[in-house]
Amino acid sequence: MMQAVSSRRSGMRKSGMLGLSAAGVSVLLWLSFNFANVYAEPGDDAHAVLIRSGWTLLLPALLAAVASWFAKPYPLLAAFLWSLPISLYLACTPGIYALFGLTSAAYLIAYLMMRSGR
Repeated sequence: MMQAVSSRRSGMRKSGMLGLSAAGVSVLLWLSFNFANVYAEPGDDAHAVLIRSGWTLLLPALLAAVASWFAKPYPLLAAFLWSLPISLYLACTPGIYALFGLTSAAYLIAYLMMRSGR
């Protein structure tokens, strides 16, 4: 019995670490996307891009980090669904920002691992 409880806690840590790692990578990518983007045009409205990308990429990453820290699976699913449209779009682009697709998929994998107790 104790071994099953210990195994379940270990699994929750793995899913939490995956979620936290994905959220951390998303935050770093978001910072690069907004403040060091070599693909941005000089005439782009930086303030609008900052707000839109913050709303669709940064906030879901922060939600995923909090959900992973407290081992709550449903906010992880919400972060995945929230970031999915722009992550799919960015996944189809050449360059480093295609990694947003992987971080979004990692939110889903962490959710599934948390739900299954792994």
